[in-house]
Parts: sequence; structure tokens; C-alpha cells
Amino acid sequence: MRILLASTLVLALLVAVDASCAVYMWEDEQGVTAFTEDYGKIPKKYRNKAKKVESDQPDDSAAPVADTQGTKAVVEPPVNLKGGSGATTPAKAEKKQLFGGKEESYWFNEFGKLKADLRSYKDQLDAINARLSNSGSMSRSEYKSLENTRKLLEEQEGAARKRFESLTDQANKAGVPQDLR
Repeated sequence: MRILLASTLVLALLVAVDASCAVYMWEDEQGVTAFTEDYGKIPKKYRNKAKKVESDQPDDSAAPVADTQGTKAVVEPPVNLKGGSGATTPAKAEKKQLFGGKEESYWFNEFGKLKADLRSYKDQLDAINARLSNSGSMSRSEYKSLENTRKLLEEQEGAARKRFESLTDQANKAGVPQDLR
């Protein structure tokens, strides 16, 4: 009975946590798009430009995937269907264009997630390498820990690069335009 009650409570908490997640997106001065779940992590000078990102798609292909920094990358590509200045998302379009049997939003989201992951790994590796270059004041265990973390991040970055290359090959075969990559 206690196990059933405990598992029900854990399940209820997981559903409640998932339902309350918000993802914010902003663009910095260099044109780099960044994502986070924590509004407090948005630099103050970009907070007024930050937008809350929501996905209205029920399928898992557009579901957000968190990376090691707690950031997410889910965005619908803007598509102007009527020739005017307003943009409409493919989810609201009457006809959805498919590439390799998958919608535009799938390709846009997958490339966005992988690019965000690769940027995150690069930033983390740069920070660790900077700390390792000033190793004179750190303990041996801290140094070893940083080396192990760097090794793990390099492996994760390599796996993400392979996924990106694979996705690029799939996109090339499906004829996905460059603006969705």
C-alpha cells in the first residue's frame, strides 16, 4: 500500500513539474539564439526581448529535449503563407509541406536542438579549459574532476556532432531547404 501511494505521489509530481515548464528564447547581439527554462538566467539586457516558446504539437517529434544546462530548443519556423508581412506557423497552415515524410517544424526543431546542444558543449568545454589553464591554485582532486568532466563533455559533443551529420544527410536526401536547418 505504501509503495502504491509513494509511486502515485511521484507520478503526480512529475506530471505537475512537466506541466509548469516554460521555455524562453532570446537573441543576443551576435545573432545567437539562446534558450532557457529559468527566466532569471536571461541576461537583464535581453529580458524585454525574451519570448515564451510554446509547442502546440502533441507528437513527440517536436517535444522539447533538455540539455545539460537545462536549456531547451523548440521553435516553430516562421512561414509567410499569404505573401503579406505577417508570419504564420506551419501548424496553422492549411497544407503542411513534408520533407522525407516529416513536417517543416520537425526539421527546424531538430536542427535547432542539435545546434543549441553543440553551442552548449562548446561553451562548457571553453569554461573547463580556462579553469584547467589556471590549475595552480586547485587541488589534485578538483583538477582530476575537471579533466573527467572535460572528457565526458568531449564524448557528448562528438555524439551530438554525429547526430548533426546524420540529420544533415537525412535532410539532404529529403530535399530540406537551408532555412529550416
